Amino acid sequence: MQAAPQGTMYRVDDDIKELAEGAVAAAVGSASADGVPQHIPGWGLRIRDDRISADIFIDAPRAADVLANLRETGRIAVTFGSPVTYQSIQFKGMFVECAEPTPEECAWVEQQREAVASSLAIVGDSIDRMRNLWMSEILRVRFTIERAFDQTPGPAAGKPL
Repeated sequence: MQAAPQGTMYRVDDDIKELAEGAVAAAVGSASADGVPQHIPGWGLRIRDDRISADIFIDAPRAADVLANLRETGRIAVTFGSPVTYQSIQFKGMFVECAEPTPEECAWVEQQREAVASSLAIVGDSIDRMRNLWMSEILRVRFTIERAFDQTPGPAAGKPL
């Protein structure tokens, strides 16, 4: 799978990096070559040092359909947002690889999951219900970021960043 040329990449600024790596709920989306969509929860979004690629972690037992689509088409969408402020962003880009996480990455995901659960508790959601979604076996999905969109509810929703 070929990523887009460097000139078409979206470079993540400090504010979006801070949001992305904060207590955000995330979804990883893909579609088959026939356009059939699939999505699963994503955890622990992390912007890479180059600021044009990122890693997100997915539950391995739920990943088969999404990964099949990513391998087939290369296209990925990752939407993330704060459950407290509703500030939301969507990245669209190209799948690079899927791999087993390192122990440090597993610790990052656990920290981020707990932060999301705490944020959801602020708005009245059950921490236990959130924790019931977590699976212990995760995979790291790396992708390049070609475009970013504001998905915060309101008049700017859907506008490119």
